[in-house]
Amino acid sequence: MNNLKFFFTAALLLFFTVGAYSQSCHGNKADNSSAEKIQTVDTDADLASATFRVSGNCGMCKRTIEGAATSLAGVHTATWDQDAKVITITYVAETTTLLQIKEKIAASGYDTESVRANDQAYQALHGCCQYDRVKL
Repeated sequence: MNNLKFFFTAALLLFFTVGAYSQSCHGNKADNSSAEKIQTVDTDADLASATFRVSGNCGMCKRTIEGAATSLAGVHTATWDQDAKVITITYVAETTTLLQIKEKIAASGYDTESVRANDQAYQALHGCCQYDRVKL
C-alpha cells in the first residue's frame, strides 16, 4: 500500500512540475515574439504606416493577428490594441499592399474593417477568440 501511495505522489508531483515548466516556457515564447517585433526600419525604403480595425478578443488573438500581418514580406511592425480593436502597421509599400495585409489577417480568421474572414477560418478559432461578427 505504501508503494502505491509513493507512486501516486510521485506521479502527481511530476504532473505539476511538467505543467509549471511548460507554462513558463510558453510565457518565454510570448516574450521573445514581442521582442522580435521591434525591428530597425531602413530609412531608404518607402515605408508606409496604417491603422485599421481588426476584430478580436484576447492575447491569443493579438499573437495571431500580429503574426499574420508580420508573416508577409515587407511588413516591419504590427501592433494590435486589444482594447481599441485596431492594428497599427508599418510596411514597405513597394513590397506589399494594405489590401494584402488585410487579406492575410482575414485568412487567419479575423475580420478587418474591409475584408471579412471566411466562415471556415472564423470557426477554426479557439472559443475565446470567436468575437461577435458584424456584417461588412
